[in-house]
Amino acid sequence: MFFSNYKIGYVLFLSVALVLQSCFWDIGKIDINRDPFNNFDDSGNSQLEKDSEIIVLIPDIQYYTHFKQYHKILESMLDRINEINEKGYKVKAVVQVGDVTETNSRNEWETAKRIFGKLDGKNIACVLTTGNHDYGDSGTTNSRQTYFNDYFDFSSQSSFRSCYSDKYYENSLFEVTIHGRPLQLLSLEFGPRQAAIDWADSVLDKSKMSLLVTHAYLFKNKERFDWKRFGRLQSDSPYRYAEDSKQFGGENNDVNDGQDVWNKLVNRHENIRFVLCGHKIKPDYIGNLLSENSYKKNVLEMLFNTQNLPNGGDGWMQILEFKKDGKSLGVKTYSSLHNKWDITPTHQYTFFYNK
Repeated sequence: MFFSNYKIGYVLFLSVALVLQSCFWDIGKIDINRDPFNNFDDSGNSQLEKDSEIIVLIPDIQYYTHFKQYHKILESMLDRINEINEKGYKVKAVVQVGDVTETNSRNEWETAKRIFGKLDGKNIACVLTTGNHDYGDSGTTNSRQTYFNDYFDFSSQSSFRSCYSDKYYENSLFEVTIHGRPLQLLSLEFGPRQAAIDWADSVLDKSKMSLLVTHAYLFKNKERFDWKRFGRLQSDSPYRYAEDSKQFGGENNDVNDGQDVWNKLVNRHENIRFVLCGHKIKPDYIGNLLSENSYKKNVLEMLFNTQNLPNGGDGWMQILEFKKDGKSLGVKTYSSLHNKWDITPTHQYTFFYNK
């Protein structure tokens, strides 16, 4: 997301803001570290273990696809993921949290398709979903129109299981194995419609551990989007977009926010243990919430969106490292641009999912 979407005025504001941003950021100093993958932090401690299995979380990539000078940063992210996998660290899936584009333009979608094509033939599940900027005229979310499905077709992936509507992949179900156990990966569109929630509820196998990705879920650290409680105090809620455009929300504001998704889906399924999202910008670009579901199991809900850091995000991604013990997950934060790790507590921690 990027501030507020208010139709014509918003489009004008966005155009000026993006031009100014491009002018003031020193794009000439983008210097991608081309050294071999560095598995050690600044203190010399190793990060990834060879017997772990990995899911990579890629945050909002809208600036990478919008600005030509940042294409190479997104390319570096996919190249590093392939390098990590080739070095034997067992990457099982790459999950992107929406806002694939800034203005829902074909050029941006083509760029995203080309760069994510680096995963083709790698036996790595590739899961993307839609953010608010992936809809409507110039990404203003004034309708549900998106070019997403013109460029992304997941049906050829061995991990793909089903989608809500035939050949429309914003709402899709995948399955991989983590240390021999099945893990379902469920992607839901921005502000998912009730029918998409109902579909997800019906297709998830409740006996299998699951990970859900949707664009707008956590508003900030420890807090979900909750329209009924906070209303417009939580800026950029899916409900605000629905209120501003009936073409997006329909006559009955047919959207769901983070609290809705928790109540209607996550809390109803014993084994949805992970929720990933983006959308929010600095200073609330990172955070998490640990919640106990109705089955007395903890769910890790994660927010990660680096778009307002330098260079559209500096190539930061999060690596979910499932340890061989079958019960612990290490969350690590790595930059493909700098080939380095952020080991501060908000960027690195452990979650025990089989505790």
